[in-house]
Order: sequence, then structure tokens, then C-alpha cells
Amino acid sequence: MDFSERPGRVGEIGSELLLWSRLLIHSYHRARDGTCPRAGLQRVALRLRGTVERLLEEGRDLSIPGISGSCRNILEHRDALWRFVDDPAVEPTNNHAERELRGLVTWRKSSFGSQSDRGNTFAANLKSVIQTCRKQRRNVLTYLRSAVHAALHHQSIPSLVRPTP
Repeated sequence: MDFSERPGRVGEIGSELLLWSRLLIHSYHRARDGTCPRAGLQRVALRLRGTVERLLEEGRDLSIPGISGSCRNILEHRDALWRFVDDPAVEPTNNHAERELRGLVTWRKSSFGSQSDRGNTFAANLKSVIQTCRKQRRNVLTYLRSAVHAALHHQSIPSLVRPTP
């Protein structure tokens, strides 16, 4: 259950935060798509920031488990919360990060994960190698074959870090 579905003042705060976040995300999409100048997003954010932060402060001060801590955490990272307004490279949501992790989460749930820290570390490292190779459009099996060959022959393992042009 999220904030807006709770009874009383918490639900009211949640509903208001939801309303303001939708307006802000709508403005972000317009700026990103070029249908509104970035300055328009910045004006909207400037008007909303005080309201949103006051609502979060009120939620923090209600001392309700699960709600107050979330509000406190958001307020502690308030600069990061608004970074997308001025930096076009930053998105206002974590959707990209969630998509990046989806494969690993699906694997863990379908295979029951690993039974050891060593196995978890291996799986995380392997997933990182796979994702990096895919992003670089490198063949994963070719890279893994060369890495295993190098390790078996006490040679340097090929780097996954590409030099910047």
C-alpha cells in the first residue's frame, strides 16, 4: 500500500505528492521530447520544490513507521531528487536501473539463487560481464573463452574496460 492509499493525513499527503510528481514528470517528458523548452521544466520544478519538500517534511514529522522513514530518506537526498531538472543526462525515475537488474532478479527467483556468498559473488560478476559485453556489442562466449584461457595460462585476463575515444 502506498502513501496515497492510506487513511487520514498520510493518504492526503500521498495523494498530493502523487499529483505534483505527475505534473513534474509530464513537464520532464515535454522538455525531453522538445515540445517545451527545458526552462519550462525548470520553472515548474522551482514552483513545486517547496511544496513537495514541505509535504515530505510533514510526512517525516508524523512518526509513522514506514512513512516517516521514507520521507526522511528522500529529504536526505533532496539534491539528487531534483538533479534531473538541470542535467539532461539524468532521468527522474529509476526505470533504467530496474531494467538492468530484471534479468538477474528473474534468474535468482527461477533458480533459487545461490546457497553461498561465493556463489552469489560469482553470479553477480558473471551477470556484470554479460551486461558489459552486450552493451559493447561483444560476443559474451568469445570473451569468456579468452578470459578462462588467460586464467589457465597465468596471463592477464582481457579487460572489459574500453578506452575512451
